[in-house]
Amino acid sequence: MLCHKIQTIVMQFLRHILFLLSFLFFFESLFAQQENMIRGQVCDANTNETLAFVNVIVNGGRFGGTTDIDGKFAITSFEIVRQLTFSYIGYEKRTVSVTDLTTFLNVKLQPLIVSLNEVVVYAGENPAHRIIDSVLAYSNKNNPEKLPSFSYTAYDKMVLTVDLENYRDSLTSIVDTVKSNEGITEMKDFLKERDFFIMETVTDRAFMAPDKSYENVRGTKMSGFKDPLFIYLLSEVQSTSFYNPMIHIMGKNYVNPISNGSKRKYLFILEETTPVGNNDSIYTISYRPFKNTHFDGLQGVLTIHSDNWAIQNVKAEPYQKGQSISIKIQQLYEKVDSIHWFPKQLNTDILFNVAAVISGDRMYPMVGIGKSYLKFR
Repeated sequence: MLCHKIQTIVMQFLRHILFLLSFLFFFESLFAQQENMIRGQVCDANTNETLAFVNVIVNGGRFGGTTDIDGKFAITSFEIVRQLTFSYIGYEKRTVSVTDLTTFLNVKLQPLIVSLNEVVVYAGENPAHRIIDSVLAYSNKNNPEKLPSFSYTAYDKMVLTVDLENYRDSLTSIVDTVKSNEGITEMKDFLKERDFFIMETVTDRAFMAPDKSYENVRGTKMSGFKDPLFIYLLSEVQSTSFYNPMIHIMGKNYVNPISNGSKRKYLFILEETTPVGNNDSIYTISYRPFKNTHFDGLQGVLTIHSDNWAIQNVKAEPYQKGQSISIKIQQLYEKVDSIHWFPKQLNTDILFNVAAVISGDRMYPMVGIGKSYLKFR
């Protein structure tokens, strides 16, 4: 009888040990899978310019993500990553093989050589309109300025320099891409240690509904020549949120494509749908004003996340090109408190068409490069 009891106790003990080992093996496998991460950056093959918001698909399946505002990506997959497919509006789709030794991928996408004006005919409702309607329905929930309160710290940096990748022959016309380094080596050496203008600012901002706002500039630094015109232009570049009816860019207001009545003014095209897990998807939608419409509009690309139908990424520029200044903006949003999406980073690229630096027989256009990083609390 005693031997039977001892045998029973031993069997129960062994079962507990086996269960514990199985439990530990399960979590070890789970953690090993979670560590299966591939990082990298995506650039334009011709200009080496980083490409923000490129769609990335794992193993040709239904899981993926996008590059961030600086063209970087980090893909974590529970399956072994064998290949990644990169797709982006205006560029050729590319699939890259991944090996066990891959730690960082530098991916270069080729621009499409021929880009014809697209004619889009919908048999029924434009599929992009359903997504735009959903974004509008959730806009008050996702707009930080509609919340009871919020606060953040912003770091802003604007650099005024020259564009060495594109130059204008002083006797002919603009050249799109520099094919050789001849003639720009000295200019690169000159600019390596200096820029014409740098402005950095750290600001705390707090908001409480309905209209109480507090802003404190913790520090600011400015160097280089201080032309009042440039200082004003570089400090008044873009709206912080892309949910307001009007978008402020460079001292001018533009009708937001995400606003009531925008479907009568803008052409929306659903370019791509990317599943991202948890039954969510990312929708890439291009937009521009309809032909023969007369209003201050924008053109660009919206990336919409089906989680609360929030804007995740924005690319925008004025539809009507300015003769003296061209400007492009980018905005990246993230979910910071498991509920609300907030702007995380804002990029601004300004091309001054009437300001250039002359070196020999070449004129290099002046550009403003702005970056803002927001940390919400």
